[in-house]
Amino acid sequence: MSDRVPCRAEALTHEVQGSGETVLYDEAGDQLLVLNETGAAIWLLVDGQRSVQDITDEVAGLLAIDKAQVVLSLDAFLDELSEKNLVTWQ
Repeated sequence: MSDRVPCRAEALTHEVQGSGETVLYDEAGDQLLVLNETGAAIWLLVDGQRSVQDITDEVAGLLAIDKAQVVLSLDAFLDELSEKNLVTWQ
């Protein structure tokens, strides 16, 4: 696990009622990204204070799943957000 700390970029967020999805709109990059409930929960945990390990622990506890599974999914998700310039690293 990592002690890297992800930070969210400026993006407008909107929860789509009844769908379990959250939409992120990055005005600077003119891109739209639809997140499922897990992705939205992770997005909210990316606060510039929590490390990847902290987020992993919270997600594993909330979803009651194995940390190893969370690590793989979380790393891939954060890498995708980073490639889209929606997450930076401290």
